[in-house]
Amino acid sequence: MPPEMALFTFVAIMSVAICIWFWSLALALRMGRPSEAPESFTVKRPETTGDLVGEITVHGECDEVSKELVRSLRRPSVNRVTSVLRVTEHSPERVVFSNAGGGICNQAASHYFDEGEMLLAPAGDGRVRVHYRIGLSGMLRRFRQLALGMALGLGLPGLLLVGGLVAALVLPSPEPAVRGQVLQTLQVVHVLWLPFLFIHIAKTARRQSRAFIESLIESAESLD
Repeated sequence: MPPEMALFTFVAIMSVAICIWFWSLALALRMGRPSEAPESFTVKRPETTGDLVGEITVHGECDEVSKELVRSLRRPSVNRVTSVLRVTEHSPERVVFSNAGGGICNQAASHYFDEGEMLLAPAGDGRVRVHYRIGLSGMLRRFRQLALGMALGLGLPGLLLVGGLVAALVLPSPEPAVRGQVLQTLQVVHVLWLPFLFIHIAKTARRQSRAFIESLIESAESLD
């Protein structure tokens, strides 16, 4: 490989790799951005980072829907062996629950939340409006630390090591065959993809947690 082509290939690969590294770092730093919960929520924490909030309207009365939500949260099919959901407070207007299960390694992604709260209010015409909040700050904090650890602890050193070795040993070589090994710079991908793994798991957990709580609320709808 001619020296000019080897240099161009090296610069192109390293430029793309650096952009990917900065992208992973930016995504990791954005994990768990604060979100605003409705003012009516009475369970307040110093840190609301990562909370999921939403609203669903179902048929029924507040008292009936509240009782059905409590029953659903305590149901064995919902309260899996590896994730224990405990109802800490309930009334016709409010249901508060927490996750007393184990760590993220032994429970479903839909159960990664720390706590949750649902506020019930009449919506007229025999319907109930349910506002919900799910606290995901603990899960997001763990995955953020893992993603940043991979980006800063492996990604950056990997970039410097691979780039330095190729620049010092491959590019200056007078042998065309050795300069052709500049393509080995692509091996840096092995340390660049790891942050995206944890970022993807965190996004999946948020999506599945929302689907879980909304399905739970919809199942409490009165069909009478």
